[in-house]
Amino acid sequence: MTKETGTSVTFLPDLDIFSKSFELSMLEKQAEDFAILYPKLHIQVWSDLA
Repeated sequence: MTKETGTSVTFLPDLDIFSKSFELSMLEKQAEDFAILYPKLHIQVWSDLA
């Protein structure tokens, strides 16, 4: 049992639809911008590409 609330969303792009790769640095910058606007919002940007 937990008192935590919220919603978790994981986005995994379909390579048939998204033919170009995402720029990780751009996504990180956008996450930082959202964090300023919404201080309680937690956005985690990660890539499994090494």
